[in-house]
Amino acid sequence: MTPEELVGKQHKFDDESVIEVIQVKQKDVDGEVVPFVTYHIHQGNNLPRKLVMPYSTFIGTFGHLFET
Repeated sequence: MTPEELVGKQHKFDDESVIEVIQVKQKDVDGEVVPFVTYHIHQGNNLPRKLVMPYSTFIGTFGHLFET
């Protein structure tokens, strides 16, 4: 899955928590362009948490949730 294909995708857990990919941006890190994923975590009635993580780390951590 390419970084751009992740945008707009979400996964709902059994406890009704949701992880939703908001955007993917390219950032320069030490002279190398790296994609970063911005995503929200919704848990219960709390406000969503907005988090940012490099694409490779995101896929390593959450990639299995977005496989089709």
